Amino acid sequence: MDQSWFLIIASAAVLFAFVFYNSVQKKFEMMDRKISKLTAEVKKLQSGDAYEEPAVNGRLRELLKEGKNVQAVKEAREAFGYSLLEAKQYVDGLSGENR
Repeated sequence: MDQSWFLIIASAAVLFAFVFYNSVQKKFEMMDRKISKLTAEVKKLQSGDAYEEPAVNGRLRELLKEGKNVQAVKEAREAFGYSLLEAKQYVDGLSGENR
């Protein structure tokens, strides 16, 4: 009986460690993608190139004017590979420009 409790607790600890590791790994991958994008933008600006707004922003602004915020967030996620929170923040930033 004592060994079965030990196995259950050990299994739960291993499962928790696995879930935690995967969560942290996904966050690092997301941060790495962001850093890569920001680095590319900084290099562009340092070389003297003018900032070019992403082409999808026009479509997102149209959706916002039509009141289709959820669709705008969905399309931002697809276009940029953002998480739900990141896409919502991006779209909120665009809607702030429209005010």
